[in-house]
Amino acid sequence: MSGSRVCEDRYEQMLANSATAAICAGPDNRILSWNAAAEALLGYSAAEAIGQPLSIIIPPHLREAHAAGLARAAKSGRARLAGQAVEVMACHADGRELPVDLSLSMWTENGQPMFGALLRDIADRQAARRR
Repeated sequence: MSGSRVCEDRYEQMLANSATAAICAGPDNRILSWNAAAEALLGYSAAEAIGQPLSIIIPPHLREAHAAGLARAAKSGRARLAGQAVEVMACHADGRELPVDLSLSMWTENGQPMFGALLRDIADRQAARRR
């Protein structure tokens, strides 16, 4: 096994066991990986989420803008939000919206743009801010 493969395996294990929701999607907007924290945060099991469009976690009123942004990023090779942490709304499997902290990354794999998202629930942070 090469050193890079060992590193990839460690990275995959770290994400699989992370308390932060980690989601990976390809250029076609389809979910490729979904960790246990994503299951807990968003209510879909990995089996339900993998292969679905990423829009299942986007509130319906934001889906068009999300699709346009993803298409722009895939075409240009740059995601406007990559490398930044932003507060956005996500959509739980039961339909309710929840505030999350999103860190987006983008890279190229076999010539194709790939997208990674790390999400953390920030409802407590927002409630404290309101108080």
